[in-house]
Amino acid sequence: MNRGNEYLSANEERAIQAFIEKLTDKFSQELKDVRLFGSKARGEANLDSDLDILVLVRTSDYSLKHAILWLAAEISLAYDVLLSPRVIPPAAWQEMTQGNTLFYRAIATESIPLLTPA
Repeated sequence: MNRGNEYLSANEERAIQAFIEKLTDKFSQELKDVRLFGSKARGEANLDSDLDILVLVRTSDYSLKHAILWLAAEISLAYDVLLSPRVIPPAAWQEMTQGNTLFYRAIATESIPLLTPA
């Protein structure tokens, strides 16, 4: 699954792959974009670093966000890694892009695409 990030261990790659597969199985219609960001994407991670994952969704739905966070927790336990998803609905993402926030700029310049649904 190496998507251009030589900084991920084989186990981290397997965990991300499992997360992506389960995300698409359960929520494919709700996903807009999924990206790795943060220290792992930049190659600045240490042994305690988590896997920061941006999950852009099509609707603002608390139950969807909760389900995605729960899925990440299950995968984290199964693979002994820490997945830290940021589930962001359209209005919040639009606000970030229009405001050109630091978070948005980091995603735009440093993130690694994991899934871009049609």
